[in-house]
Amino acid sequence: MELLQVVALVSTLPTIVEGLQCWHCIADDCSDDPSGNYKDTEKLCNAEQACQKVYFEMLEETERGNFIHTSTVRGCSSGYKSRDDFRNCTHQQRTSGGCVRKDCCSETHLCNNANTLQMGLSLPVIMMIFAIEQAL
Repeated sequence: MELLQVVALVSTLPTIVEGLQCWHCIADDCSDDPSGNYKDTEKLCNAEQACQKVYFEMLEETERGNFIHTSTVRGCSSGYKSRDDFRNCTHQQRTSGGCVRKDCCSETHLCNNANTLQMGLSLPVIMMIFAIEQAL
């Protein structure tokens, strides 16, 4: 089968549009294991969304001492893009706006549970790559 025929065949297959199921938590203890936290719920995201987990840290310097404020939020994200300010977070950034690490994933349900998340290819993309490789 020629490559063009494979691409045409794959593009005519019915597409199943199903959203990813992600952990959703906006509370003071979302950094805890979501499977054991009653505040974490499973949420079905829209088809174009990915799971996301955001860590935030900010340093507050006062006369009474230094305080570190941290938070973790889990949920669905549109236009997702992983980001890690912590690699180069300056003191100025940490005390003025804070530093963010945003882990996004789209390969499996509830993937915003893991400590380190990576972007993954969706099943239709993987199938198309496999079909093209087989045709060559």
